[in-house]
Amino acid sequence: MPRLRFLPIAVLVLVGCEGATSAPRSAKPIDEGPVAEALPPIVATKPEKSDPAAVLAVNAILLAHTENEPTRLEKLRKVRILRKGDWKLPDGGRSDATMEIAIWGDQYRTTFAIAATGNVPETFSLNGTQGWRFQSKLAAKPIPLDIAALEAILPEVNGDRMTLLTPLTSDKLVATIVRDGTDGGEKILRIWIGDNPPMLLHADAKTNRLQRLTYEMMENGQTVARVLRLSELTSVAGVLLPGRVEYGVGPLTFTTWNKIEYQVPGQFELSFFDKP
Repeated sequence: MPRLRFLPIAVLVLVGCEGATSAPRSAKPIDEGPVAEALPPIVATKPEKSDPAAVLAVNAILLAHTENEPTRLEKLRKVRILRKGDWKLPDGGRSDATMEIAIWGDQYRTTFAIAATGNVPETFSLNGTQGWRFQSKLAAKPIPLDIAALEAILPEVNGDRMTLLTPLTSDKLVATIVRDGTDGGEKILRIWIGDNPPMLLHADAKTNRLQRLTYEMMENGQTVARVLRLSELTSVAGVLLPGRVEYGVGPLTFTTWNKIEYQVPGQFELSFFDKP
């Protein structure tokens, strides 16, 4: 089968319908561009339960983003996110781009468009365990995603959800301390939520506010370390959320969303997550 290309969340990501089963255990280094910092491994053996110190660290992050009222996160279960920013093209150029994300529980939908390609919208929708992709130039009807394609794109979906912090309240969360930040550097936690692959949370050691997310994903047939840089925090329903999100691989940045609006609660029905 041909490969499916998912541009909305993963920047220029190629997801193979064939051979896209299990990923290598660790991300491959980037061979060009700035020198990447030495990050701890993203993947590790999942413990049976959280480290008590990690539980305290997760709670500190939630308190830091909610003015000590983590129950505010309940308002972010149903959210629409509108993004505008800068997209790196395959030839190295840049283009204006827009992206809309809708999240409601385990439902997820995103539509993006790039000015350089005529602003033709492309939509990816995930309804529980089923997913579709639709782009009018490619097909007349939505294309269903098989299990391998879904598994390849889920890390990006989980990354977008984590920018809202709500996954940190899951009773399926398991967390460990990777770096405690006592050396003056950032605090790093490794978390698992249910059966999802692990993710690293990077928080400021002094403020306990999230600065980055790091996780593994497939890109051009390789397992790479995706980095989401979160900055310019703004209050949304009493929760500090990023007003700027940069998507990169290792030290390289490919997409910068520098104008972000949040609609809480999101104005859409559950049927919005059916086929595009």
